[in-house]
Amino acid sequence: MRLDRGQGDSVSTVIHTTIVSHPMEFQTPEFRVAFRISRNVDWNVGYQYYNYKDVQTPNQNYKAHRPYTSLRIYFGGRAADR
Repeated sequence: MRLDRGQGDSVSTVIHTTIVSHPMEFQTPEFRVAFRISRNVDWNVGYQYYNYKDVQTPNQNYKAHRPYTSLRIYFGGRAADR
């Protein structure tokens, strides 16, 4: 989990009014596993979760669940060379 407290108690100076920051939280845990189907084919399965929370603009908060899968095919060489 990443927790950004923004500038905390410090205040932007007049010169740096265009550079501002705000507190936010961001989490992205992920799980992945690979299964060997044959000598040259692997099957990958995974899941990633996104959680974004913004204190100043809560209408932009979001959560996302992203499961995924893929096949990896190896060409040429021996299986130990990959």
